[in-house]
Amino acid sequence: MTVKKKIVQLGLGIAAAALLAAVPPCSASAQEVLFPETIQIEGYKGTGTFQKEFHIDIDGDGEKEAIGYYYVGSKRDGYSISDVYSVFDTNSESYILYRRISNDHMNYKFHIIQDKNTNETFLGYIYTDMFGSEMLYRLYSDNQSKLINSYNANTDGSDKLQAYKTYMKNVDFLDEMAYGHGDVDGDADVTVSDAISILSYYAATAAGQSPSFTELQKQAADFNQDGIVTVEDAVKTLSLYAEHAAGIIDTVLLPATIRQDSSLFSFYGGTLESTFYLDIDGDGKEETIGRYDHIKGRRELCSDCIFQVYDDGTFQGSFGGNTDSQIFSHTMLVYDHNIDEIYLADCGGHLILRCGGAGLQNLYPNYGKSIIFIEVDSIKPVIEINGKKATKQEIYDYLDQIEIISSDSNDEQLLEQFKELIVDGYL
Repeated sequence: MTVKKKIVQLGLGIAAAALLAAVPPCSASAQEVLFPETIQIEGYKGTGTFQKEFHIDIDGDGEKEAIGYYYVGSKRDGYSISDVYSVFDTNSESYILYRRISNDHMNYKFHIIQDKNTNETFLGYIYTDMFGSEMLYRLYSDNQSKLINSYNANTDGSDKLQAYKTYMKNVDFLDEMAYGHGDVDGDADVTVSDAISILSYYAATAAGQSPSFTELQKQAADFNQDGIVTVEDAVKTLSLYAEHAAGIIDTVLLPATIRQDSSLFSFYGGTLESTFYLDIDGDGKEETIGRYDHIKGRRELCSDCIFQVYDDGTFQGSFGGNTDSQIFSHTMLVYDHNIDEIYLADCGGHLILRCGGAGLQNLYPNYGKSIIFIEVDSIKPVIEINGKKATKQEIYDYLDQIEIISSDSNDEQLLEQFKELIVDGYL
């Protein structure tokens, strides 16, 4: 533990006690309900149903707008709309933003977008066509939009594709991050006010009152995800804020659901299971690593989990493997005692008629670096550890010094399965 981190943690108990003393015991931090349950857009088919409420500054005036998200759903009989944002602004008239959709082959995904390339936050959408082209748009009226960045699969080469990917690494979807662990006000950030709100909720419930948190707020307030909101949740929220403010960790919140808009990404359908703050690249600052569950790939190959990494506040990518009847692959966060390093590792292999391979790979920060490499053919297996020839016993000894950090009920079992795979199938 660094001296900076010790100082931060030393002050947390005092700060938490001060916060608790300052909280009125019967207060509740409920958000005022501004939005009706349904909404109609003149000239369009379908009824919008209220889904979520966000509190995010999207016009750069320093004050958060209340934004209600509605889902309409596509209709085949004429033009339709799918997503509607109703915006309440204390400094201007309320307004609604949406876009019509007219083609089933088009994929429009609407978001509250934080564009770190331009330091702007706005309502916009990702448009993906049937050929794999992709475009980022900004909405500036109900039916009009402005192109921010794009990649055309038919005409643009690899350089343009790479430029687009680089740009999108600095684009976050705040609507997915909002109401993450500790963010009870839905502004995609964790602050002292969130900790106070959690303490207020706890104090009110302890006094026998019934404070009105929405279900999203309750889930966000339950920081440790144990099913109840306690003082511990407020302290953890305050700790997260303090460590971020001190520069110890990079990112406060991760998306609650994995990025699933782009045809350029291999995975979709993930839900945030746990978050880790670890320095895995040795720069003295902890990266933010999210473990997501329930993943499906493009080819419907199942993956038990996937990890997303943020470094210096920038999305670095998704890391995880697919598996089917012929391929074994599992991703985990490990501490490798053999080399005194923490990294995202993939262990796996495939074997067909005594031909194939297996290995342990460093996925992040050194993507694709083979730690253990085994190649099998009908003649003689090739065995290497960190690029040097090794024996079967040395493989076993090395694996015994692998500590799983992201451990869940399956990790230890799968590591043993990997060992058995090496013994029975390869060596």
